[in-house]
Amino acid sequence: MKIYFILIALLISSFSLKASNDNSEKKSYSNGTIKPYEKVITPEYTTYSGMFTVHKSNDKLYFEIPDSLFMREFLIASQIAEVSDPNKGKGFAGELRRNPIVIQFSHDEKNVYLLTPSDKATLTKNSGNIKKAFERNYLTPVLETFPIKAIGQDSTLVIDVTDFFASELPIVTPFASKGKPGKLEKASSYLDKVQVFENNVELQSYFNYSTNTLPFRALINRSIVLLPKETMMPRLADRRMNYFSSSKKFFIDNGSTSFKEEYIHRFRLEPKTKDINDYLNGKLVEPKKPIIVYIDNGLPERWQKYVKLGIEDWQVAFEACGFKNAIQAKPFPDDPEFNPDNLQNTCFRYVPNNTINAMGTRWIDPRSGEILKGDIYWFADVIEKLHDWRLIQCGAVEAASHEKVFSDELMGRLIRYAVAHEMGHSLGFQHNMRASYAFPVDSLRSPSFTKKYGTTPSIMDYARNNYIAQPGDNVTELAPPLMGIYDIFGIKYGYQWLPDVENPCDEFATLNQWILDRADDPMYRFTPQFAMGISGDPAAQAEALGDDAVKAGTYGIKNLKIIMNNLVDWCTEPNKEYDYLRQIYKELTKQYERYLEHSMSYIGGAYQYLGVEGENIPLQTPVSKEKQMEAIRWVVHEMANSEWIVSKDIEDRVGSLKKDYYNLIVGSLDQMMSGYFFQRIETFRPNFTSEEYLSELSRLIWGLSKDGKLTETEIILQQSYVHNLINMAYGAKNHLKKESSSKLMNEGIDTESSLAAGNASKINYADHFVVMAALNELNKAEKYVKSKTKGAYKAHFALLYKTITTNK
Repeated sequence: MKIYFILIALLISSFSLKASNDNSEKKSYSNGTIKPYEKVITPEYTTYSGMFTVHKSNDKLYFEIPDSLFMREFLIASQIAEVSDPNKGKGFAGELRRNPIVIQFSHDEKNVYLLTPSDKATLTKNSGNIKKAFERNYLTPVLETFPIKAIGQDSTLVIDVTDFFASELPIVTPFASKGKPGKLEKASSYLDKVQVFENNVELQSYFNYSTNTLPFRALINRSIVLLPKETMMPRLADRRMNYFSSSKKFFIDNGSTSFKEEYIHRFRLEPKTKDINDYLNGKLVEPKKPIIVYIDNGLPERWQKYVKLGIEDWQVAFEACGFKNAIQAKPFPDDPEFNPDNLQNTCFRYVPNNTINAMGTRWIDPRSGEILKGDIYWFADVIEKLHDWRLIQCGAVEAASHEKVFSDELMGRLIRYAVAHEMGHSLGFQHNMRASYAFPVDSLRSPSFTKKYGTTPSIMDYARNNYIAQPGDNVTELAPPLMGIYDIFGIKYGYQWLPDVENPCDEFATLNQWILDRADDPMYRFTPQFAMGISGDPAAQAEALGDDAVKAGTYGIKNLKIIMNNLVDWCTEPNKEYDYLRQIYKELTKQYERYLEHSMSYIGGAYQYLGVEGENIPLQTPVSKEKQMEAIRWVVHEMANSEWIVSKDIEDRVGSLKKDYYNLIVGSLDQMMSGYFFQRIETFRPNFTSEEYLSELSRLIWGLSKDGKLTETEIILQQSYVHNLINMAYGAKNHLKKESSSKLMNEGIDTESSLAAGNASKINYADHFVVMAALNELNKAEKYVKSKTKGAYKAHFALLYKTITTNK
């Protein structure tokens, strides 16, 4: 371990191509096209001075690059400044889809070369003999070659970049990954604006595209930003913390293998030199360069103060690590030269398109992880989603959420939380879906507890509103906290300045101890977000609250039933159509489905802990068999007793709800019987087995008819269960015969769409345990349904029997 840290401690040595940039030597240039400076840069050009000089005429663009900037590192990026249609799926104003890339300029006596050096691998200092081998394998590619057109008074080199910036740059295109908006029409595309600053150049060009329908137009901002010679000191990532990070590989000349470093993404926050002693003595100081977030002047005025509050809520966390006024929200400056697309300006962007979302982004210096720009995109219709979540999750206990249009106070509080959450992403934080599991479910029914802690220790969780609190609990704080305990610690880990640090590993002992000091407190736990679908860790779930999904779901469904009984009153108006009622009803069924899925997470699930050596905590601890059984029974019980979702009052207004209802119920059972769950269960055999799982499911499904009566829902569940068993037992090649999807005799239930059984391709048919368990349960099912073919529901059981025997 000690040797490893010594290796890490070696400073990074950036690899550079050989370039003619030695000021001590007189240069000689000749390419046959070099002209006197005044013949190229004539009086008709407008000249912009700064990082390097830019000359622009009606049809030409020249860069004049000083000798001091050759082989310096820059970032180049493309960002959309304006579009003709933000709903085409190709982009919106402010969007920066692709990561900026590192570039360098080099030259010889004829040309200037635009290089794209690798930022993924490098040599340590004192690289010795391996430098030659490294250079042979990491040759720096040339992106573009520019003939030298003229030489300035101070040996500056003038190049024509007209064609380069008049064309698309695929390597940094701002458009969606599916492709550009259409065919570029060069005749109607042109350079519009140039801005040159001390450390960056901004170029804005209009691009017009022809498509099969209407043309598409975009104003694209290209940024070229000079990176500092001295990089920010990187900070090591730790998988126990929820920072975004990027890696760099190091090669060293001592015969050891290469090693990789992972650096967190963070803004550069440092005390001023004169304030260091005060900072180290615990006094609050202002950083050298605070984080400034400029708020779009196109944002509706009524929401601006809540956006500012959400951004600056993070100030509490920065003060806890020694910085005052570290994060500031300001309106767009009243300055025609202000450019929100400048790669050095972090902005809150308001996007009026059809998207219902909000996003916090960050763009980094890949050498160190320093965040250079951290824009937040706020889509106009996210207000609708915030409203609907609040109504469906809190309507049973909060009268204010019954309104179609919330008060500014209530909607402002929801906006404030959502903005703070997205600002967290822009500060470098991932989601932490593990956070809310730290709270016992019943604590969320306590007015004093929720007033102090809200719904979660981290606003980076999806713990949006308190759906657990019951009528009569008198809980009034129903949202996440303004800033969570875990978030305050997260800022400390990433942003507290440490003295006497010469390389990242100097900080390791301190950072590790901070985590260990909190290791026993569940409020300081982090688990990465599962990519899609039902979480493999019941303790790390999106949209979940508390430490027991079954108990939380029970409370949640009680509240949903209250809301359902009042939905018509709350969501209809005289002489108005029923679009709003449909919208809220749909959101209610989604919320119900979430409660089922939260408990399904226990099935085959395992609690994860991303620890390090010495902590003696397993990476995965399987959910106990007892808890899995409880979850299975609860989910089947809720599905079988869910006909309250089909409201006669709502059907009278919007039409039949049964098709969507059956799809919801059958889809939920399909999920329970998909290969995903069986693979999870078999991973931790013998803790719980496929045989035990299917045996319990069979007992519950066939137990629905033990009293001789069946509801439509119970019939649907039994039909779907049989279809799933057949697919599991016989595989995807033996598709169900058409007659098994006919209408249920005498029941009048259309099963054509609702009885599509679970996707057989999800099952691994090489898994002996799963297939044998399915065959065993199918044989038992055949005997059971045969015995019922003469009873009250003989048509139903006759169809089940025919389905089983036909598909053997």
